[in-house]
Amino acid sequence: MHVHRRTIDGVTPGIDRSASPVAPVLTLHQAAATVAAYTTAVRLGILDHIDRSPATAAETAAACGISYRGARAVLDTLADRGLVLASEGRFRPAHDGLAAIHPMLSLWERLPETVRTGDPVFRAESVDSAQQFFPRIGSLLASMWTHAVDPIVERLPRARTVLDVGAGSSPWGIALARRDPECRITALDLPGVLPATRRAVESAGLCSQFGFLPGDLFEVPLPERGFDLIVLAQVCHLFDAARAAQAVRLLAAALRPGGTLAVVDSLPGSPGTATQELSLLLQTTAGTVHEPEDQRKWFLSAGLRSDKRVDVHAVPGITLLTATKG
Repeated sequence: MHVHRRTIDGVTPGIDRSASPVAPVLTLHQAAATVAAYTTAVRLGILDHIDRSPATAAETAAACGISYRGARAVLDTLADRGLVLASEGRFRPAHDGLAAIHPMLSLWERLPETVRTGDPVFRAESVDSAQQFFPRIGSLLASMWTHAVDPIVERLPRARTVLDVGAGSSPWGIALARRDPECRITALDLPGVLPATRRAVESAGLCSQFGFLPGDLFEVPLPERGFDLIVLAQVCHLFDAARAAQAVRLLAAALRPGGTLAVVDSLPGSPGTATQELSLLLQTTAGTVHEPEDQRKWFLSAGLRSDKRVDVHAVPGITLLTATKG
């Protein structure tokens, strides 16, 4: 695993670890308080209430049958941690589907056993697990990358035909379709995930620009030289290097000459990488955050020319690596 001190610092912005010897303890205290406040907000219906419509602490307390003091303290804590937004005394979730992450918190309770044995709690890279896991948190994952979509998409070439691999809620495909009304997107994902993709596309009003291809990336037939641009976003980290390289080779065959493969993922040293590695330990058999040098080797072995890197410096950090088919 690649553990970098600055990625740990990046998890809790605003705390200068060099300023005080108690800062790491404060970080731990705040993390525990954040989880407790979030869990309380889910269990007492606070998040559901403000998700339906922004509400004050007093309105939330009355609707949920809880104390005003308690509602205010929970909402203020979540707002302080960026999970809830406050405007003119009213609160609303900062991310769509925020409550959906709650069942995933129990995974962390099983971390000691996973660390001891090396066995994940489940295999997010497997077809069955992925179809249960990703539809529940797809909208939340998409909202996590809102800060990165525009800076990355504006650096991608114009394309008439695009394959969005592992589309999920398709934040990248939707952004490409909005940028160019002539662009046609094929969203590829597992049959159990694509209904969530379709709902996101319908909500964006872009159905006329989208087609939907159900299947496993490693099994579904793709048209040879069928696409000008292929986007492989937040997929490679689910697999070890050999499996990820296989995915790149399969997708390279579906690119037209001069076409571009865009790999979007976190890289070692990006803010939040250490936590992502720990999460991958729980959720995958061999998933990891891959080195950029390894990814460039995948491109070369697939007959692609590596040509661009774009880093989006935020928490979590994310990087675009592109390669062109000769």
